[in-house]
Amino acid sequence: MKKLLKRVLSMVLTLVILLSVVPLTTFFTTVSAITTAELNGTFESDTVGQTPHGWTLVSTNGDGVIGDNWTGNYILSVSDDKMSGTKSMSIAAKAAGTKGYVVAESQKIDVEGGKTYAIGYAMKLMNVAEYKEVRGGRLYVRQYDANFNFISTTKIGTDQRENFNWTDFVHSLTLDQNAAFITLNFYLGGTWQKNPNATMLIDDVSVEKVSEDDLVNGDFEKGAGDGVYSWTLASRDINGNVESKNNWANNFTAKRVAGRNGKAAAVTRKGTGYVSYCSNFIKANVNATYVFDYALKIENTTDGVLTKVFSQLVEY
Repeated sequence: MKKLLKRVLSMVLTLVILLSVVPLTTFFTTVSAITTAELNGTFESDTVGQTPHGWTLVSTNGDGVIGDNWTGNYILSVSDDKMSGTKSMSIAAKAAGTKGYVVAESQKIDVEGGKTYAIGYAMKLMNVAEYKEVRGGRLYVRQYDANFNFISTTKIGTDQRENFNWTDFVHSLTLDQNAAFITLNFYLGGTWQKNPNATMLIDDVSVEKVSEDDLVNGDFEKGAGDGVYSWTLASRDINGNVESKNNWANNFTAKRVAGRNGKAAAVTRKGTGYVSYCSNFIKANVNATYVFDYALKIENTTDGVLTKVFSQLVEY
């Protein structure tokens, strides 16, 4: 399927599936940051049972906003249960009756404002006895400007409430134009009385800037496990326009599977809604002509459920 398309400025390729401080310095302290390459995401140099270096347990409310004082109810440590290597990071309820919400927050990471970053990690949730009481599996990305002033918090991924084994996740996030630093915040909370041993494990954390010169990972060969690098699900209305009221993306999953030639990306419905599967931003030249080519397969449909499938190019 080939089609000649003209482009103005830059574009995002989406396949739409529709269903029913300077650094801040004072006389007393200096805030510093690390590069993406310096992020401690494998925990291999840490000691089992000790706090992983570069990560801090921070209290939060149920929406990822920093506050309250729950850190005494949870333990942040290094575990020998791992996705790869020999170690991972563990966030666990301290005892029966544990209350509150916490995040394991990374050091501040140097980033470039307005750019898109791929954020990858492996996660495992275990020892959940009563899933209705647990909130886990979230990742919040907090953005800061060049003076370390807070800009915003973005929730990535959906709540995980039930036990699951090691799973790879890859998300992409386009940062605010004024962003200079981010922190990664892995969230666990609501364990309460019925889940005294609830534990979330994190491994293989990575942050990487996505190229803007070309379509990245169009063959879907790049990714961690079944996670897809540089592509992301986004909520849409029935006409493919951006919408934020319903957050339909939580009702779909996207993962790498065996394809026609190597790997493919499979978008699967868990609930109702309308979504698009979006690429990275791609630089384009004014009045240039481009060829848009892709392979598509649809399976396991039900009469009256699948409304339509179409490709869409969004220009910026």
